[in-house]
Amino acid sequence: MKKRKFALLLTVAAILFGIGNTAAAAENDGVPIVIDGREIYSDVEPYISNGRTMVPIRLISEELGADVTYDPEERSVTINSADVGIYLQIDNTSVKVNDITQTIDISPEIKNGRTMVPLRFIAESFGCEVVYDAETGLVTVTTEIKPENVIHEKPNGPYVEINDNIPYFTEDEITDKPFEKYSELDSLGRAGVAFACVGTETMPTEERGSIGQVRPAGWHTVKYDFIDGKYLYNRCHLIGYQLTAENANEKNLITGTRYFNTVGMLPFENKVANYVKSTENHVLYRVTPVYEGNDLVANGVNIEAVSVEDNGKGIKFNVFVYNIQPGIEIFYETGESVEADDAYLYYLGKTVEESSTRATDTTFESTESTTDKVTEETTEETTQRKSERTTEETTQIKTESTTEEATLETTVKMTEETTENTDQNTSQNQASIYSYILNTSTMKFHYPGCTSVKNMSSKNKQSFTGSRDDIIKMGYSPCERCNS
Repeated sequence: MKKRKFALLLTVAAILFGIGNTAAAAENDGVPIVIDGREIYSDVEPYISNGRTMVPIRLISEELGADVTYDPEERSVTINSADVGIYLQIDNTSVKVNDITQTIDISPEIKNGRTMVPLRFIAESFGCEVVYDAETGLVTVTTEIKPENVIHEKPNGPYVEINDNIPYFTEDEITDKPFEKYSELDSLGRAGVAFACVGTETMPTEERGSIGQVRPAGWHTVKYDFIDGKYLYNRCHLIGYQLTAENANEKNLITGTRYFNTVGMLPFENKVANYVKSTENHVLYRVTPVYEGNDLVANGVNIEAVSVEDNGKGIKFNVFVYNIQPGIEIFYETGESVEADDAYLYYLGKTVEESSTRATDTTFESTESTTDKVTEETTEETTQRKSERTTEETTQIKTESTTEEATLETTVKMTEETTENTDQNTSQNQASIYSYILNTSTMKFHYPGCTSVKNMSSKNKQSFTGSRDDIIKMGYSPCERCNS
C-alpha cells in the first residue's frame, strides 16, 4: 500500500539569544536549515527578535507546501495551501488565518529586502509542532499527517500509515504491567480513547457473549445485499475482545462498517494477538476514535501499538483506519447511509435526500415490531461473531500480507463493478451545468461543499456557474478531494 506521509524537519540555528534585542544575530552568513536531511541556506539568516525566531517567509512557507504572494501596494503577504490561508501586513500585528482575525506578538518586517516572519506563528498555523532548545539554540519544527488531518482524504485502501508508522507513546507511558483504561462517554454518547497494555493476562478465557443490547452513537440497523453478512454496521470493539476480553462495554464500542471492522481493524488485532500468544510479551495498544464536530459516527480510528519487552521489534505501527464501506455513502452526522456510485459524496456536503437521487437502491430497514428488531440484531451479531472468530482462527502472521492484498483486490473489483454504469454517462455529465468555487491562486475548482472552500482566502475565492469543461478550458484543474 502506498504510504501517505509528509514529514518535515526544519532546524534553525538561533544564535545569541537576546530578549528584546533585534540586533542579536550571529555574524556567520548562511545559518544552516536542514529539511528532510537536506541542508538549505538563506541569504538572510534567521534571528531572534523579542524572543521570537524570525525567518524569511518565502523559504519556510514554500517548504511547507504553500504558495506566497506579495502585494507591494498593501505591503502584504498572502500564504495559501489547500487548507490554510494566511494574510499578513508588514509592521502590523493583526493577521488573518482562514479569514479569522488574530493578533500576534511581533509583526512581520523587512530585512535586507526579505520579509521576515515569526517562525512559530507560521509553523503552528500549518499544524506543526515547534520546539526551542535553549541550551543548543536550535528551533525544531516537525509536521506530519495526524489522524485529524487525514479524515477528508479519499482513502486508497482500508488504512493509511501516519507519523512514519511510529506510535505517539511517551516514555512515561511505556510499561509491561497489564492495564486497561476506557474514556467516559461524551455528552453525545460517543466512546473515546481506549488504552491497554495487552498480555496473556488480559486475554479472554471464554467465548464472547452477546453485545446486542448496546447501541453505540449513530447506530442504525441497515442491510445491503452486496455486503458480506448484509448488515452495514457492526458494533466495533475499539480494543478487540481477543485482546482484553471486554464484551458489552459501551465505552469500548463504536458504530463501524463491516469493511472497517473486518478488513481495517481486525488484521491489526490479529497481528497483536498472535504476537502475544507466541512470545508471552506485552503490547502497548491504544485506539482513538476520530470524530468531526458533533458527528455521531467516527470517521475512523487511530491505532497505535508497540511491543514492550523487545522495544518494538515484534510489533510497531501507527495507522488511521477509515470507517468506510465500498459502494455505500455514509453520513457521519447521524449514521444514515445510501447506496451510491461515489462513496465519497459527504466531501461535497450533500444531504441524504440529494444523494439518494444518485443511489441505485436506498435500503434503510424499518422494523415493524420489537420482535423483528431483536431477530435482526441477533442475526447480525451472530454473523459478525462467526466471521470474526473464523478470521481470527485462520489468520497467521506469515499470510497476513497476502490475505490483505487479496481482500483489497476483491474490494477494488467490487467498487469498479458498482461504478461501471456511471462511466457510460461521463460525456453527458461533463457538459452539465453546476455551481463551482474557483481558487484564483491555486487554479483549482471545487464543489461549494468541499472542505477546502471554507479554508480558502476570500481574496482568492470566486464563484462560477457553468460546465466542468468550461472551467478546464479556463486553465483550472479539479480539486483532488471533491472532484477526483
